[in-house]
Amino acid sequence: MKLEVRFSNELPFMIQLPNGDYPVKTRISPTEEKDFILNLSDNFFRVHISPFASKESPNYLEGERADLESHIINNRIPNYAFEPCKSYITCHIEEELSLTEEHYTVVTSEVLIEKIKSRMIRESTGYTDTSDLTRMATTEFNSYTTDQILEAKVDYIVSKRLNELSRLVYPYYNALNQFIKQYSYLRNDFFVETMTMHTLKGTESLQFVDGYFYDSIKHVGKAPSLVPYRKWLPDIDSDQIETFRERLLNDFNIPPTKDLIIMARNLAERGEYRSAIINSSAALEVAVEQKIIEKMTLNGNTQEEIDTYLNSTKTNFYRRCNTQLNEKTGQSLPTNNSTIWTNINSHRNQFRHKIAHSSLMPNGSDTTRAINDFEAAVNWVEAL
Repeated sequence: MKLEVRFSNELPFMIQLPNGDYPVKTRISPTEEKDFILNLSDNFFRVHISPFASKESPNYLEGERADLESHIINNRIPNYAFEPCKSYITCHIEEELSLTEEHYTVVTSEVLIEKIKSRMIRESTGYTDTSDLTRMATTEFNSYTTDQILEAKVDYIVSKRLNELSRLVYPYYNALNQFIKQYSYLRNDFFVETMTMHTLKGTESLQFVDGYFYDSIKHVGKAPSLVPYRKWLPDIDSDQIETFRERLLNDFNIPPTKDLIIMARNLAERGEYRSAIINSSAALEVAVEQKIIEKMTLNGNTQEEIDTYLNSTKTNFYRRCNTQLNEKTGQSLPTNNSTIWTNINSHRNQFRHKIAHSSLMPNGSDTTRAINDFEAAVNWVEAL
């Protein structure tokens, strides 16, 4: 049995290379690497078909023009609009699956009943509560013939493995960014940039069994990126609007710590993980310095005294967070919030210092964790 998962993305820029396959070796686990075959094409189109022939319509199909035209003719679609895609990437993941007795053994009756329940939930089958749902699913399962049970087991095994292959979408992004960076370096093309699932508005994952379409999954990253023509934040209230207008007129100074954290999250969304960690770390350094200055100013210290005091810990962040913060606020970050200190100290040692002095590239999950921890530390310090 041949399983296939197909990832596809239109890039927001042109890759000026010949169309064709480009194998990229990338790591899929700490101990395993895999070759991802990226197919580059500039012959893809997007056709908008519903509700009208509008580019703003969220309903569209992507493919080569001849295939799209056949679809339009066969389905008698009266309104449509073609739009040429920029560089288009397709990646096929293929695997031969030979079913063994071991495969069937792990698919118990309980597993199949749970799968039936999941289907009933998706289809909004009429049930009153969870016990009613379990009863209905069990009744359906008990009506299965031997052949139907075997078919259900095969479907479960195939679906499970296809979904596991679909999760290779994450290392696929690593391969895609390796491809982009190597191209940028080779051709000195600084208009291109590395991508994230969010900036690419998700990735379509099509699943096939023995060449026949099986299912599709949309890996979305952040959902708002998929609905760019719709509002996704809750409505802003009148007080916030008034505050916003006042700040615009009065040249309101955004707190630098908040500005740095927002910038860090924006950089992380664009895959700029090194810069994101540097900015979030800087936010904490600013927060600690500002808190010490605030307390010393209130105590009547001169600017010269403040500068001299801070200069003594200019290259010793631990002492500034421990001794000096404690002397001026009565609280030490390492002592009074040891959990968050341990986390940020780890991030500084593992990433912040090495980023500044090496080519270390953190991954997305490590970056998000670091930003969250630095922000928590900033909030703690600013509340003192």
